[in-house]
Amino acid sequence: MLREGKIVEQGHFDNLMKQKQDLHNLIIEYGQQSTEDDEEIQSPSLVETYEIDEANVDYRNEEISRSPRERRVSVMSLRRRPSLLTTVTTASKTDAEHGKDTLILSEDIIKGKVSWDETLGGVTTIRAYQQSQRFIVENEIRLDENQKAYYPSLSCNRWLAIRLEFLGSLIIFSASLLAVISSVTSNNIDAGLVGLSLSYALSVTQALNWMVRQFCEIEYIDLPSEAPPVIDHYRPSLTWPQNGLIEYKDYSTKYRPGLELVLKGVSFVVKPREKIGIVGRTGAGKSSLTLSLFRLIEAAGGAIIVDGMDISRIGLYDLRSRLTIIPQDPTLFEGTVLFNLDPFSTRDDVEIWQALQSAHLKDYVSQLDGKLHAKVIEATASVDVETDAKIQKTIRTEFNWATLLCIAHRLRTIIDYDRVMAEFDTPYNLLQNKNSVFRHLCEESNEFEYLMDLASKRVHAT
Repeated sequence: MLREGKIVEQGHFDNLMKQKQDLHNLIIEYGQQSTEDDEEIQSPSLVETYEIDEANVDYRNEEISRSPRERRVSVMSLRRRPSLLTTVTTASKTDAEHGKDTLILSEDIIKGKVSWDETLGGVTTIRAYQQSQRFIVENEIRLDENQKAYYPSLSCNRWLAIRLEFLGSLIIFSASLLAVISSVTSNNIDAGLVGLSLSYALSVTQALNWMVRQFCEIEYIDLPSEAPPVIDHYRPSLTWPQNGLIEYKDYSTKYRPGLELVLKGVSFVVKPREKIGIVGRTGAGKSSLTLSLFRLIEAAGGAIIVDGMDISRIGLYDLRSRLTIIPQDPTLFEGTVLFNLDPFSTRDDVEIWQALQSAHLKDYVSQLDGKLHAKVIEATASVDVETDAKIQKTIRTEFNWATLLCIAHRLRTIIDYDRVMAEFDTPYNLLQNKNSVFRHLCEESNEFEYLMDLASKRVHAT
């Protein structure tokens, strides 16, 4: 045992522990300091470990001579070190983990301010008004703010790596020192055993690094997961939903625990094959209705009933495979036209060509090289305005058999629908009511007369 660079105590580990001098007192002092950590990992203290190991060795090796047991000193000493290593690595892991989690959260929050996609989408307008330089400067400022959190998160990794490497070097030094001490005090030490202990010590740094990172990953086990894709004892029929009757019964939801409700006690009924337009100001909960129907957010209260089945009780695959969503900005995926139309290969060519004809795209696809097998070169090629207008016409003519919920960002899109979810009445009746929220939205759009004319034609046509 060293103190201030001098050997103050030496001998066999067993004898030094029995003498209860400097080494014994040092281990007891450490054991008292690490009691809480030992309790957390439910492992015995260092002194208890020694007493247990010593009893087991005596029990198993009563007939073995003293000499082989002397050669076990360095190995037994190293074997008792994991308690110390666990304490050090746990402390490093805790500091690094909490610091890094905070930095990553800050980085994600700041990253939300970088409007890269929105800038690309409106680049034509930006250039037309000669505002390119202003947007470049704004994005550079936001990127600098993002780097203020991103760079410290990388530094946190380096902080942890340096301490783990130092700890690994300390273990290698301790193993080497114990080997030298053992060779000085005992002439018959096994060279192979010394080499084995050093080879294991050399790999400790990598093992510690992996262990700490795995400790951090374990925390994700406690995160709530989505419902199973299929619940065998509660599966809908193959033809569900037959009618498309949707009932919201006192439904409430939130995006995560601890936040306020985004939908509070919503109750309404959508009749089979009815076309419903959903309008409202930003933050009114329009998108939350869609997310709740697909169970991207779970219910905090109430229920959603589709054709007599509570959707919270069925598997996510059974639910989402029976519903269809057309996003606000449809995007073509990288691959072929056929893959974009039928990614799961559940339709034949006749149905696919019929769908293209309904979408007014049959002539265009027929002129492509390879037709259905033509490659989509630009993976982010969005549908243009003209094609979107054709899709809206197709929805009105081809989807008469389906129940339709439409989140309207343009009021003319839903002016001829059956009902509008503002006060939940027909568009014509809501426009006649001067106190209607829907009427106020139409007036603010500067298209009130045009919308009123469309709603009147809808009433007279029926």
